[in-house]
Amino acid sequence: MKYINPFQLLDIDLSKLQNSNNIGSQIRMAKQRKLSEIEFSDNAYILFQSQEITKNDVNKYADFLTDVDKYEYYLFITNYKDLDNFLQQADTNIFNNFRQEAMYRDKKFVDFISPFFSDSYAIAYLQALKSRNKTLLQKMELQTSLILKEDFDSALQKTKLYIEGLTEKYQEVGLAIDEGEFTYSGDDISRSIKTLLTGVDVECFNFVNKYLQPQRNHLAQTIRNLSVSIYNAYADDTLALYVVKLAKAIYTDGLASKNISDAYEQIYEIHTNREQERKYEPDLNKFGIVLSKVIQLIESVSKHKVSLNINTIISDTDVRNLNTLPDDIFIQIRNQIALALVGLSVAVWENYQDIEQTYELSFTAQKLNVDVDTKKIIRNSFEQVEALKRQRNLLQKYQLKIETLKNKVREVERGIITGEVAYSNANRLIPVQQINLEGLEANDIKEVFCQLINNLAVAVFNKLHDFDNAINILQIGRSINGTSEGKRKVESTYKQLNQMKLQEQESIRRQFAEIIGVFANIYSQIKDMPTKSINHDHVVNIFRNVFSREVIDFVAEANAYSDLQNQLFQNCKNIANKLKKDYALDAIRSFEEIGKNNNTLASSIRQFKAEQTNRSSGLWNSIFGN
Repeated sequence: MKYINPFQLLDIDLSKLQNSNNIGSQIRMAKQRKLSEIEFSDNAYILFQSQEITKNDVNKYADFLTDVDKYEYYLFITNYKDLDNFLQQADTNIFNNFRQEAMYRDKKFVDFISPFFSDSYAIAYLQALKSRNKTLLQKMELQTSLILKEDFDSALQKTKLYIEGLTEKYQEVGLAIDEGEFTYSGDDISRSIKTLLTGVDVECFNFVNKYLQPQRNHLAQTIRNLSVSIYNAYADDTLALYVVKLAKAIYTDGLASKNISDAYEQIYEIHTNREQERKYEPDLNKFGIVLSKVIQLIESVSKHKVSLNINTIISDTDVRNLNTLPDDIFIQIRNQIALALVGLSVAVWENYQDIEQTYELSFTAQKLNVDVDTKKIIRNSFEQVEALKRQRNLLQKYQLKIETLKNKVREVERGIITGEVAYSNANRLIPVQQINLEGLEANDIKEVFCQLINNLAVAVFNKLHDFDNAINILQIGRSINGTSEGKRKVESTYKQLNQMKLQEQESIRRQFAEIIGVFANIYSQIKDMPTKSINHDHVVNIFRNVFSREVIDFVAEANAYSDLQNQLFQNCKNIANKLKKDYALDAIRSFEEIGKNNNTLASSIRQFKAEQTNRSSGLWNSIFGN
């Protein structure tokens, strides 16, 4: 609310008024003169202190002076020149020597003056902030007794809008930076930003009344955000630190204070690291080239285009120097070089199977001082390479045995050796106990041996149909410890061959039973018949028909079934004993080859044949006839 002094508006001489006994008459006369002045004006108003004053205004302010309280208030203000000048012109001289008048304790006076005082206060307060008059701001902060609580917002409204305007301006700049649309004079972003922020005098802003703390928080937060935008867009840690320091210097509270402190710490840490990096830039460049070279070598190795020498990549001297450089700057590049060397070692192994180069690269990676997580990765990789190297050594150790065993598989397949020889060679070539003591590194060797054992057993069975030796060979593989694809094949083949063997044994016994049954049936028919009554030709024809070449070979080769061979022979012998000599010999000749693979049976057959050949014509003929 704009303050107008009625005494000055009506041109009332206070000295005459104070000596007059008729104040009311003096006021009315002054009012009439002013009304006449307006009456004769061209625009129906007059200008007073840059304001257009109409007749209504004159009447209003004249009426104020007829109010006893207001008359006294206006008179007091008129006599207190500093106060009067402050209310009319926002002249701040009043705060240089502020007097605590008795009138200020009058609540009605404070109610009266507060709107005028807050209006001028708003103007003066903002001007003090803009002119960076810290002393005046401090004094004004102490003299707010003439501002009512409900007028306080009005007293600080202009400053509030000014701070919000600055905040909005900085927000727009931050957004423009984020979107890549910020333009600045010349090539110096730093000069432009610092010029932009000259509107913020931290000390003055920190004197601003706490009533405007939300606006101060918002301004500082916006400046903090601006620092982040600057760093993200330009990677200028020095300028970003300058800006966030400004934000941190502004008094804030609550979440804004925490956000600003967090940003400051982050940017300060980045700046400190960057300063260190700038100091160690030559070393960073040097080892950056090393890292780049290792990465390029990985690609070259994968294309089989390079031969390696670890000393040309990074020497022991380089490693020692790199390890002495400060961790806060060089820990990451050490991590990256170490991991790249591991990657190169993997590429060398995958593409060249060069265990020595693979080991050297991994060993060099181990020498670098890296962080805990990287060290675990490097250590695990090195342990794998060490295991791989031990496996390679084991492979060389057993290579001759492996090649010899491969040859044995080929010899069986070509029919050069028997199943028994194959089993004997396998038993001699495969040091099961020694392999089982080699540890985890021998897993690949075990796999190779198991695969070869399985191949040899399958060859023995497929080529020779030798169940027993094939199964014996598989037993060697089963005694090798561990689990692998080869071991599973051995177990599977072992199970399959045993099952097939049982099935074949059952089939053989079934066929034997059928053959034995034929002769058991014949014998049961002729056992009690006189020799003369037997149809000898029929019986011998049965012998000849049953003992075909196929049956003779089947029975003869079934060495594992000597009990059944003997049982068959016994039935045949019983029948022959019932036949005449010549027919008995014919019967014997038809099956005597069944003992060709069974020495005991062959001997029994020869003895029986001799007995039949030497049959005398004496008692034998008297019983059986010729």
